[in-house]
Amino acid sequence: TGILIATPMVISAVNAWRTRATPSAAQLAEGTAIAGILAGLGYLLFVGDFSYAFVLFVPIIWAALRFEMHGATLAILAVALLIGLHARYSVAQASDGMGYRYAMLQLLILVAAATGYIVAVIIRQYRYTLSELALMNSRLEQRVIERTGEIKAAEQRFKATFENAAVGMSILDG
Repeated sequence: TGILIATPMVISAVNAWRTRATPSAAQLAEGTAIAGILAGLGYLLFVGDFSYAFVLFVPIIWAALRFEMHGATLAILAVALLIGLHARYSVAQASDGMGYRYAMLQLLILVAAATGYIVAVIIRQYRYTLSELALMNSRLEQRVIERTGEIKAAEQRFKATFENAAVGMSILDG
């Protein structure tokens, strides 16, 4: 699970550094809210019963929907750190049955990471498709405007030719 978390984190950090991405104040506030929710849920889950661990998926999906890979990566990293802290401090409390519990915690990280990354990729593809559709739509509108102008010019030429002809002309339908 380390590669599953570390690789997207490094790629996201490099891409953010390369594009000089700076979040807006609203994005910082929303990211802070996601981090706070993750911390609060982590504390509640790890202090109490771990059977409600599925609620950790909500902020991960929220981060993936709003911030794509960057948000999903940071949220998954936060969950992995929370689970790591829980695993480290729970060793002192009990040692029986911890192998199964660690395996389940690793599975939780794996499923959370896969879910977050899949949602982030789908959202990125959706936004890319929307931008491509908008670009194609604007190109089509420009072509319609150009073609309409060409048709109007041809109609005016035909009308001028018909009205200014030296000989009589008529149009017969049939």
